[in-house]
Amino acid sequence: MTDYPWDEDTAVTETGDTASKQVRFTFKSGAGYSDSWTTVDYPSIEAAHADLTLPERQKQLAELFEVVAKANSAYGSKNQAAAPAGSAPARPAPEGAKEPPAGAPECPPGWTFVSKVSKKTGKPFKGYFPPDGSNEQPIFF
Repeated sequence: MTDYPWDEDTAVTETGDTASKQVRFTFKSGAGYSDSWTTVDYPSIEAAHADLTLPERQKQLAELFEVVAKANSAYGSKNQAAAPAGSAPARPAPEGAKEPPAGAPECPPGWTFVSKVSKKTGKPFKGYFPPDGSNEQPIFF
């Protein structure tokens, strides 16, 4: 069985009432990986609800998110452009395998082994492909 971080016991004490459970909300300033995140912690769900439903608090949070987004656009791109000192240069993506892996089924005569990443799904695949004009289906493994 594989151990996952979410299988571990958490610091939350189960008491049956939601008032004793902390809650954290994470807001992203955009859809990109480099867009900033703002987290807001509350001692309970009730406290979060009471705070986040106040119109003046909603206005303050909107202003805060705007400031954070501006700071991210001003400083974030500068930090990403420079690679850390001593870091390895960027490498091109690896090429597909030229030969089938050990234990693969035998390649039918005239067929071609192909190992690529699907442009549609982004997932790697490998298999034998029939000659052009053939009605036969590829053999994936």
